[in-house]
Amino acid sequence: MGTLKNSLVARSMSKVAIVVGACAGALAATNASAAVLLGVGTGADRLDYAGQLGIQFTLTTSFTVHQLGLYDAGAAGFVDSHPVQIYNSAGTTILASVTIDSTTTGNAGGYAFKALAIPVELNAGVYVLQALYPSNGTGDSPFRNTNDRFKDLTSAALNSTLASVPVGRFSSQPLDLFADGIGGFGFGGPNLSTIPIPEPTSLALLGLGALGLLRRRRAK
Repeated sequence: MGTLKNSLVARSMSKVAIVVGACAGALAATNASAAVLLGVGTGADRLDYAGQLGIQFTLTTSFTVHQLGLYDAGAAGFVDSHPVQIYNSAGTTILASVTIDSTTTGNAGGYAFKALAIPVELNAGVYVLQALYPSNGTGDSPFRNTNDRFKDLTSAALNSTLASVPVGRFSSQPLDLFADGIGGFGFGGPNLSTIPIPEPTSLALLGLGALGLLRRRRAK
């Protein structure tokens, strides 16, 4: 009898783990893809430029940034380490920053996201969103190739409810955002999300709810 009871408990806990895992995955995917600045768009994938890549954009309203992300071609992950940062319009002050690398997991809407340690509120205005793509040592200097793909953006890739007037920013100098210039609609490397990742306590409550549901089913 004890063995049967243990088996039933183990089976129930396994179901709880599956439910919690599925819900957590769904929440993470929703959070990373819901209110984001950029979609993937239809631009070509590229590997032919290393340095700072991103866009200058104009916020039409204020909002809080909870996550920064990076284009993840084919959900393949990353070879290099990529600082992703939001700057003021002059490129002199970092307002938010994460580093995305081979340990960053998850992909939603073509981007991998990482939560900010402290969310950052941005007021309406002009900002620069940049990611560093280290050189893999090939190609003509200073336009050396990168190991991780980025995209050429089109205007349709911008979430127009969050921002407007996208302008490409690029620089072969890792510490100077404006060394090379501007052009086009921008580069689909870095991204941002206004949706927070669920706290661990929220997931714990979700698990308790799932366990209670399973118990009620067994009672019937």
